[in-house]
Amino acid sequence: MERRSLLFSAAGLLAPGEDRRTIIGGRARILAVFPSQQIAEATPQVLERAAKIARGTVFFYDRTPVEVGLKDIDWTGPHIHHQEWPAQLNRFFHLGPLASAYKVTRDELFAKAARSYIEDWIRGDPYAHATTLRAGDNTLNMSIRLGSSVHAGWAGVLPAFLGSPAFDDAFLDQVLASIARQADSLSRHLTAAGNWRISQLDALVFTALRFPFLANAERLRKEGIAGMCAGLATQFLPDGVHNERTPGYAGWMTRVAANYFLLPRLFPEADARVDRARLLA
Repeated sequence: MERRSLLFSAAGLLAPGEDRRTIIGGRARILAVFPSQQIAEATPQVLERAAKIARGTVFFYDRTPVEVGLKDIDWTGPHIHHQEWPAQLNRFFHLGPLASAYKVTRDELFAKAARSYIEDWIRGDPYAHATTLRAGDNTLNMSIRLGSSVHAGWAGVLPAFLGSPAFDDAFLDQVLASIARQADSLSRHLTAAGNWRISQLDALVFTALRFPFLANAERLRKEGIAGMCAGLATQFLPDGVHNERTPGYAGWMTRVAANYFLLPRLFPEADARVDRARLLA
């Protein structure tokens, strides 16, 4: 019961005959309008890449193959001497091709590999009580790993694997418990401003919407939306220029603003009051 209390809200959001998988799948269908909830097409190139990922090779910046293995992975990222490599590794972009391949082929090789990567990371997950980040990780990585309106993360690919025996109830419990812990830790360590903060708030909101049965879901949604109201209002100047003056960040933050302009039509309780005129600018 102690482990379950970490996962489920006392509000009784699980209706009679309804289980977590039903809710996760239902929320995924509602949120399918957002890029982070869409599983990419399994082209021959994606299938070829997924086969390599399933054997323990991930790709740095979607180009450079790096052999990390499927167990006892060093998540601090010593494989490549590049400051961005640990971040890319901990963001779990390699789950995307596995989800695409599994959705089309139903080959358990891909689901088992996805489980192996997540399970290996969870073994060293310190976020239940930690006051510092684990080596190689940061709060931007955490937001991308959790998933948001832009990035799939664990939450965005999870629906693709729910029918796999590899994602049994015991493992699903582990994944959801880790998501709840990470989101809770993220909510306590938000960056003060900038695109990092928006990404973090985005992750809090979408974690809450995807998994409304989590005990901390309502708090995460409220905190995320309250922060988004202020954050999106101050990310852009009146003429539409992003305040960090960087095209990449401007494009990313514009996508987030557009997503949150649409979101209240699906979930009225998730209204960040995006200004339409500023968004158009």
